Amino acid sequence: CLYIADWYNKIISHNEVSRAHPDRDKKHGRIWRIRHKDQKPRQIPNFYKVPSSELPNYLKSPSLWAKRAAWHQVADRQAKELASQLLELAGDNQQDEITRIHALWSLESIKHYDKVLMTSLINCELDELRREAVRALANMPASKVDVEAHLKPLISEKNVLVRSQVLRTIENYGKANDGIIDILVSFCQPDISGAIKIGETYERKFERYLARKALEKYPYELNAYLKSDLAKKQPASHITWASQALPKENREEVFLTEWNKLENKKIDETRLLIIARMLRNPKVYAAVKESFNDPSLVPLALEHQAAVQSTEFSTLLQPTVGELLKSTQPAKALDAAVRFNMSGLDSELENIVKSSKSEADIVKALQALAFNGKQHQSLFKEIILSDKSFKLRQTAFTALLKSDAVSASGLFADYLAKLSGADKKNALEVFSGSAAGSKLLLNSIESSKLTSADFDMSMAERIFSFNKKNKAAKELFTVHKKIEAAEEKAFKGKLEKFMKIASKRGGDPAMGKSFFNALCLSCHSVGSEGAGFAPPLDGSSHREDEALLTAILNPDAAVESNYYLYRLIKKDGSTLEGYREKSDEDGTTMRFMGGASVFIPASDIQSGNFVGKRSVMPKGLIDNLGEKQIADVLAYIRSLK
Repeated sequence: CLYIADWYNKIISHNEVSRAHPDRDKKHGRIWRIRHKDQKPRQIPNFYKVPSSELPNYLKSPSLWAKRAAWHQVADRQAKELASQLLELAGDNQQDEITRIHALWSLESIKHYDKVLMTSLINCELDELRREAVRALANMPASKVDVEAHLKPLISEKNVLVRSQVLRTIENYGKANDGIIDILVSFCQPDISGAIKIGETYERKFERYLARKALEKYPYELNAYLKSDLAKKQPASHITWASQALPKENREEVFLTEWNKLENKKIDETRLLIIARMLRNPKVYAAVKESFNDPSLVPLALEHQAAVQSTEFSTLLQPTVGELLKSTQPAKALDAAVRFNMSGLDSELENIVKSSKSEADIVKALQALAFNGKQHQSLFKEIILSDKSFKLRQTAFTALLKSDAVSASGLFADYLAKLSGADKKNALEVFSGSAAGSKLLLNSIESSKLTSADFDMSMAERIFSFNKKNKAAKELFTVHKKIEAAEEKAFKGKLEKFMKIASKRGGDPAMGKSFFNALCLSCHSVGSEGAGFAPPLDGSSHREDEALLTAILNPDAAVESNYYLYRLIKKDGSTLEGYREKSDEDGTTMRFMGGASVFIPASDIQSGNFVGKRSVMPKGLIDNLGEKQIADVLAYIRSLK
């Protein structure tokens, strides 16, 4: 049968209209079932009344629902008297796989274990049945010896789903001996390099984590196993990974023992994550120190920063980062210096600031120097007062502010005076985002160097959050709250005016089309017509008046992030604002109302950023239209099916 969920909501919108709006229907809907007229109804048995003796026959039903209902009844009734029939059904090679699985589930539900049957199922050629047999084993009263015997051959199993189920079964079984622990350790294999089939690398990682997850349930059994003869046959890499399931002291002791056995002490991703957790142990720190002299560790460290970051880790990696800073491509090393708060790299970083031709590298170097900023104030001031790009001067000023707020305050007025309108706005945005920066801004407000008009609501809110007891901060926040309230009130009045026009349902669609095409299709599209870089307007007739008018009158109300206004500042000081169509290492392509586009090479770009929650579509497009023109436009929009 075909089932259809039939739901209707009067309001269709991207949240231009409040979720609490009374016209949003959250209660009504229908479900339809459609079947072919030739489809004959069949008798549906009441399984609550079916005798237990008949339930095994229903497990063979062609109806999946009937199979499952019968299985549920076996479980609910705990019909242990059916065990022999269920054993016969599960082991019958003439039955289909789904029937045999349901018979197995029924045996599992009454806790009936048969060693011969389980051996047969785990070794059969049907993958789903084998996997289910492995899974069911955890819920059957099988001995540890039997579980080990069933699962040990599956270490070399080819089916990935069966292999992963082996690990889950051991975890869920709840008991372990040396043999069972040995199965888990056998799955603690190192990463695969140069995998020959899709997913092989992921499968290895996943199985290794499942093995460790299971081992964490058996720390005492694992500790005993590591002293056994079985453990001596496992590779050091397997033991190192498995030992991570032990308590801290035992884990570090095992690691040191196995590390000293290794001929190849190169630190790969797995070893990096293991070692990073142990570096507070002086013996571990000393043992791995030499292996940190490896440039390939830097990108690995950046990839796993959250998992590896510590003072000890930064100290170990610092010499390698220092050497990379001297290379012709220091970008990764600069990232590491900044993200791991590394000190002691001052000479290398200063050299990059003074000699590099890459603005991105100089910015990172300045950010890294800020950690020891008191030693570099003269360098920061030199850049602040230079004619270098806004991005470099802003980074230098932020670094100076971090190390010496008094010196930064003395330069602030001169710094702002040299900024263009767009750069000044960006600078205030940055400063309002920190406690030190917000104090700097408040000082400028109190000395009348800045006014409330220089800020927007988001800046005022951030400044107030850092300085709630400051009078100037309160006044700034209050002013912008009033401005916001006034704008909201004005918008409500405007919306009511346009809603009255819309409610009359008048207007000439033909007249409205010409205006619509001239204005809306310069960005949007309908069918194959229009610029098409803004969302298509097909089907606009289905939109509720309030949502439609809100989107036209206040495009910022529910703009999606992909359509935020993008502001690009060129190195010649000019600014472009529009839709960012594409951006890569070669440059950025911008689109504008009317469909025009322009490509700006990366070499010409100073900076670029999205203007948060501002739509590319300008406000006020229909504010000055007469009532008839508005009615005509709305009439045409209602024709867009």
